[in-house]
Amino acid sequence: MKINFLAIMLALLVSGGCSKIQLAGVSTTKYLNVPGDYSGIVVDGAMTVEVSSSCDMMEITSDSNVLPYIDIRIVDKSLVIGYEKGAKFSSGNFSTTIRLPYSTAIGSVSISGMSVYRCMEDTSLASKLRLEARDMSSFEFGSLSASSLALTLHGASSFVASALDVPESSLNFTEASSATVSGSMLKCDAVLSGASVLYPGSGSSSLSVDRFSSTLSGASSARFHSDGVISGTLRDASVIYYSGSAVCESVSCFTESEIIRE
Repeated sequence: MKINFLAIMLALLVSGGCSKIQLAGVSTTKYLNVPGDYSGIVVDGAMTVEVSSSCDMMEITSDSNVLPYIDIRIVDKSLVIGYEKGAKFSSGNFSTTIRLPYSTAIGSVSISGMSVYRCMEDTSLASKLRLEARDMSSFEFGSLSASSLALTLHGASSFVASALDVPESSLNFTEASSATVSGSMLKCDAVLSGASVLYPGSGSSSLSVDRFSSTLSGASSARFHSDGVISGTLRDASVIYYSGSAVCESVSCFTESEIIRE
């Protein structure tokens, strides 16, 4: 029988490249110095990143066999956190949590791959804040204030803030993404599509917006309190629910969309 040696070697290489890293079943915490100054954070992969003033070093907790494959580096003034490219882990439950020292220098955070970014500190930023989440990722904030907020959510991602205070905000939600917010926004420009929602945290008046300009489509909806001005275009069974004495001007509703005063 003739054996093709090259074919066997290729098969071995392919099978070896697809092997998965076995979990140890034991969680371990590693402590690292924060690798330099950074003004942005990028997270890619199923993990939780917690920002806290109670820690002064980076704390990484995960399965002991996963830890060596967590990649942390500085790229263009951003702290980039993820798993090594190509790393695959065997089936089983494990979680990765990374705790970072709180910093007011952070101006942008981008998360993806079912990751969670959590900051329950009283966060007050004098600068603009840009947040972006993709692939069922989540932002969780306590008190958050900034000179302006640009929030982008894609792929069933979410944003929660228990006390938001921003003079200007720009919202772009797609693919059943959601924001649950208590607090106030003086001026809000919102583009919501694909059954995305902007809702108050609790009670119909817990989110206050003075000037709300929007483009809603695909059965998206927003609910808030306003004594200012509401404007925009609604399509495809989208709805704005509001309380207060707001004036609705330059509002166009198409295909079973409507604005409802509660």
